[in-house]
Amino acid sequence: MKTLQQVEPRIPISSAPFTITEPGSYYLTTNLNTSAHGVIIQCGGVSLDLMGFSIIGDGGAGDNGIYIQGETNAPLKSVLVSDGILQSFGCGLYCRCGTSCMFRDLAATGNTFCGIFFTGYQGRCNGNMIRSCIVNNNGSQGIYLYGVAGECKGNSVAQCVVNGNGTWGILLDGRDLGECCDNRISGCTIQGNQERGIWLRADSGACSGNLIADCVVSGNGLEGVNLTGTGGRCSGNRIVNCSIQGNGYAGIYLGFANENRFERNHISGAASNDTNYGIVAESSQKNLYLQNSCVGQTNNYVLNSADTYGPIVTDSGELPTTGAASHPWANFSR
Repeated sequence: MKTLQQVEPRIPISSAPFTITEPGSYYLTTNLNTSAHGVIIQCGGVSLDLMGFSIIGDGGAGDNGIYIQGETNAPLKSVLVSDGILQSFGCGLYCRCGTSCMFRDLAATGNTFCGIFFTGYQGRCNGNMIRSCIVNNNGSQGIYLYGVAGECKGNSVAQCVVNGNGTWGILLDGRDLGECCDNRISGCTIQGNQERGIWLRADSGACSGNLIADCVVSGNGLEGVNLTGTGGRCSGNRIVNCSIQGNGYAGIYLGFANENRFERNHISGAASNDTNYGIVAESSQKNLYLQNSCVGQTNNYVLNSADTYGPIVTDSGELPTTGAASHPWANFSR
């Protein structure tokens, strides 16, 4: 005969708040409602399966649905949280100083501040993955990687839908001597956020070496993708193969952002309200633009003389087989 622990080696959670202090496998047995935090994780080596259930708060700005509670000198490692809904907290998921953690198949919705928040403040929050999550209708940011005065490096956001958030869809923040570097955003849909779709911010810090690839970024209130390096270093980033459409001010905006690469992106204006700019670089130089296409903006390309770019082709009709239109690195403007 097997013991109950052998039959079901996981630990059930049926009420909140609930604090996990020992490694192991945990699961929800029902929807949880709480006026405090939902589930607090204080050790590594934890697997938490929400089993499709919801953890619902009362909108308290200081409460988190899932709270990964690492320390600046002791980050938590190898935490997995999956398959459920985090709603009506300050942050749906708050990961403080976690490394090599995974968060997948979650919906973080209707939270007061942020859907998913990673912070390495005065420590590090590195090498984590957010995958196949829906992050929508949160009061401020959808997904926020906060490297301010610390590290938020080497994280991955993949196959997520981030829409309808109160300010920015995804923010990578390396302000105040922090580093938000070498992160990857891929295969995501970032749509209808009130201000910026994706913001790489490096004021007095570093937001460098990040990759944004194969994303759809559309209908955001200001820029689709914004790179800002005022007083810091926003360089070595790559924006590749993205569809950027109908954003309010610009498809891609650079401010004091140098030595970045933009390749095979398609930027277009909205049919009813054309975007002012396709790609615009202000006080930015030594950036590289290859095989992009801009259609329907008032100003498709506003680049710097110190940038490098393939010829900008404005031809209509069948393209010639010689000249600028046949150049392998040509950019197109219509």
